Amino acid sequence: MSTPATIRIEDDPAPALRAAAARLDLHDDADLVLGLVDDILELRTLDARRGTGVRVDFRPVDLRTGAGNLSTKQPLARAVGPRGRRVLDATAGLGGDAFLIACLGHHVVA
Repeated sequence: MSTPATIRIEDDPAPALRAAAARLDLHDDADLVLGLVDDILELRTLDARRGTGVRVDFRPVDLRTGAGNLSTKQPLARAVGPRGRRVLDATAGLGGDAFLIACLGHHVVA
């Protein structure tokens, strides 16, 4: 059985990351660092340089409801169905679909 990794927020984080760290009870004696690099969320090892970790960029998501990614005519929205459901996202991605499903008004467990 493996030991779970611990995560800390980088030294000079944005206010949103500080709030997330407090909610998640993250500690300074960690194995990994979570930070923002050019407004992109990044997870990296303690000895890695900024910009070299695993990155998740939610900026390209078009949050318009009529024509963008949140349109109810999009395949993902049609597959999930009416808003207000509890949805399990068991895909192996970096949270892109879970983010869209949550923006559509669902409670997502990912």
